[in-house]
Amino acid sequence: MKIDLNLSLLPRPRERYALTWSVPVALVGLVGLVILSALSVKALRNYHNVRQTLQEVQERELQLRDREAEFRRELAKPQYQQLSRDTQFVNALIGKKYLALTELTARITRTLPPTVKLTSLALARPVPDPLLRITVSGQTAEAVEGFLARSKMQMTLLTSRS
Repeated sequence: MKIDLNLSLLPRPRERYALTWSVPVALVGLVGLVILSALSVKALRNYHNVRQTLQEVQERELQLRDREAEFRRELAKPQYQQLSRDTQFVNALIGKKYLALTELTARITRTLPPTVKLTSLALARPVPDPLLRITVSGQTAEAVEGFLARSKMQMTLLTSRS
């Protein structure tokens, strides 16, 4: 005769359900871990793309700064000093904002030599920072340069009387 004694307690319903639900919960946790890992990899790739784009932009900015420095060195040469003064004069004239376009046209045409003609005069951008586009054509480049040199002095006199 064989007697088996089982001294263990009967499983409670909570313990039975815990074992039953442990496998689905583990699977859901594993799926969540896979999803989070995939999102992390995607975020890391995006980070590297943004970092690469930022480096490209910074390199481009350095190139543009080098070009600007080169242009500034070029404009510092004596042969471009007159052009710089003429540009400053035109910008100062534009800065006076009260000057009428018809009045300006009349003043410019009075300063034109016979070899230079006013081709166009337009207000490209209105207030607050107006941009005036003046196009002249001449028989020679020297005639146009001479006009620019003379017009600066004449325009300064005309605007100082206003």
